[in-house]
This record gives sequence, structure tokens and C-alpha cells, in this order.
Amino acid sequence: MLKRKTGETDIVLELNLDGSGGVEVSTGIGFLDHMLTLLAHHASFDLKLEAQGDLEWTSIIPWRTSAFAWEKPWRRRWGEEGINRYGWALLPWTKRSA
Repeated sequence: MLKRKTGETDIVLELNLDGSGGVEVSTGIGFLDHMLTLLAHHASFDLKLEAQGDLEWTSIIPWRTSAFAWEKPWRRRWGEEGINRYGWALLPWTKRSA
């Protein structure tokens, strides 16, 4: 279990990278809850995350602090070399004159 408390947030994270996809996420940010639930489910992680924070001004602070809490178990498991970027996209682009 990892706990991270700052002036704006209070995060409790339990992450089992060898789990079965069990998820309990509550951050107060619907999109973040959704994306973390999908990640844990499809990667078969067991994830329990409770994040309380200042959402009155912006959601970035609890979002960012939650991401920092993930760093320790990820690095402990895979180190610097164990995670690679993937994906490819082709996007339409139009030039607009000023």
C-alpha cells in the first residue's frame, strides 16, 4: 500500500501487478476513474485507488498526484527499461492562413 499526502491531495494506492483485474477506483474525476478501470482490467492488475483532493479549482492536482503514486510499484517491477511506448496515429490536418 502506498500513501501520498500533499497540501492539496490524499492518495491511497494498492496495486498488484500480478492480479486478476479487480478494480476499486474513486478519484472524484469521472474520466480518470474510467481510464484507470480500463487499464487495470485489461492489464489484469488489481487496483484500489482512493484519491481525495482539491477539485474546486482544477482536477490536475489529484490526477498528477495519483500518477506519482504509481511510479514506485512500476519502477520496482520494471525499472527504467521495462515500459515502452506503443501506438500510431494518422490525423487530418488543415493549414489555415492567418
